Parts: sequence; C-alpha cells; structure tokens
Amino acid sequence: MSKWGRWGGYRGVCTAQHCKYGIHFEHGLPKSLIGYPDEGVKNWLPRLVTRLGLRGWAAVAAGFTVENGLVTETDFLEDVMLPVQTWFSPPFESDLYVSSREENKSPSYGLEYFPVHSNRTARMSKFGLLVRFFPEENPSEKESLMNFRFNCITQLNPCLREDEILPEGWHLLQEEQASPFSKRRR
Repeated sequence: MSKWGRWGGYRGVCTAQHCKYGIHFEHGLPKSLIGYPDEGVKNWLPRLVTRLGLRGWAAVAAGFTVENGLVTETDFLEDVMLPVQTWFSPPFESDLYVSSREENKSPSYGLEYFPVHSNRTARMSKFGLLVRFFPEENPSEKESLMNFRFNCITQLNPCLREDEILPEGWHLLQEEQASPFSKRRR
C-alpha cells in the first residue's frame, strides 16, 4: 500500500483487521484521437492512432478485502478500448473488459452459478467477461485465472476479443456454455 499509495485508495479506515483497498491505473488519449461513436464519422485521425499502436483508453485495477485479519477477496481487471473501426460491427462494443476475482463462498451460490466446476465460473455480462473462483480452487488453476495478458494494451495490433486478455477465463466460459446443464438453464 505504501508503494502504490498514490494510485490506490480505500474508504473509511484501513487496518490489518478490516480493509477494502483498490489500485486503479487509467490512461486516455484526447477525444479527438479516440474517435466519435457516430456511424457517419470517418474517424481518420483515430484510425491512424490505432495503426501506430496507441489505445484510446486503457485501464487496469487490482484490489483486496481484509476481514477479521484475513484476506477474503482479491480481484484484478483489464479494460482496453477497441479500435474505432470495429465499433460499428456486431456486437457493437467499444471496449474489452475482463475481470477475475477470488472470493469466499456465499450461501446464495448454487449450481446455477457454478454449473460445471464447483470452485470457479465465468460469465459474460453487459460489462464483459467476469471470472469468479473460491479459495478452495487448485492453486495452479487460480494462477491461470489471474494470468492477464497486458500486451493488449501495449502491442502494435490491438486485441479484439476477451480470450486475448485472459485465455483461461475465456476457456472456462466456453466450457460452461457447452455444458448440458447451462443449456437447460437458458
């Protein structure tokens, strides 16, 4: 917390017994370089910016929660703007959002929440890909569910899909969507 303090924060009091702490990094270009969402706009300058490897907007965030002296949640997210030339193609998204969180079990979680694996799940929401797993999950699986690819922010060619950010999270989502149990719940 002392190392990342200027990018992080918490509400109320943060002690070794109780704390919800988050770190957030964000970078955005000026609006004229990002582009405009109107379909008739050519967005020539933003298209050139994308070709040079710049992203209109990108963010990463991490956090943890401590309750009664124990870390009860950890989370990480990556959010990257898609190139302006893809904004008008289905599914009409302007960014890729992927988050992964380790959290304690809740009594409200049932088979509909974890249809394939008892300690991990992935869902698509209006925000993007959301991965959740419990502390009881295998350590190597936890590691792979937190193995984010940062090259979506830095590489010359932009990423266009969530699987390029968190491959194992995407694989888990595909596994769940193929599950007979998931199909019956739809």
